[in-house]
Amino acid sequence: MWAHPQMKNVRALVPYAAFILIFVFFTLVAFNRFDTLNNFSTIVQQATVLAIVGFGMHFVITMGSIDLSVGSTLGLAGLIGASASAFSAPAGILVAVGVGGLIGLFNGLVFTFLKVPSFMVSLGTLLIARGLTIVYSHSNPIVVADSLMFLGVFPNIVYVAAITCVLCYIAYNYTTFGRYCIAIVLLQTELENRELRLNYSRPERTSLDERY
Repeated sequence: MWAHPQMKNVRALVPYAAFILIFVFFTLVAFNRFDTLNNFSTIVQQATVLAIVGFGMHFVITMGSIDLSVGSTLGLAGLIGASASAFSAPAGILVAVGVGGLIGLFNGLVFTFLKVPSFMVSLGTLLIARGLTIVYSHSNPIVVADSLMFLGVFPNIVYVAAITCVLCYIAYNYTTFGRYCIAIVLLQTELENRELRLNYSRPERTSLDERY
């Protein structure tokens, strides 16, 4: 049954309406504490980290897969990158990106060549990365070098998220890689539809057919 076009528009507005209601609720409950510039900058600083991860997850979900290990990967890559930042800020950034890339490569290779579902692969990687984080840090905090600290504070972290969003938008809409991401899920959907049509049109074998 097809939904009315106006209902689709209403559903699209639900997240925005929920955001406004939550904002108004906490403004009334925590008056003069929630609607402050200091609290706003803290919320934005924390949310932008999740937004950056979400931009990358968009490609994975577009291809019809899922990655449950992004949180643990973020923690492990950030931890090792923080240690490497003691040498220099670029070293910390490159090491963090490299660790995250290697974990993503591992997930992709297992999913592609061993045919393990992305849900199971990333679930195992989640536990591995979380364990390595505890082993590497010995459950102690690792201080980020001052040369790299400026990236994580407001409003610089917002600029990083905005640049990441623009780069992901360009990569998704205007590059061959983005077209591949879209083509993969379209191909999977077409193959599934063909298989369903084939199974539907295939006559069932009766006991008489099996006998002869």
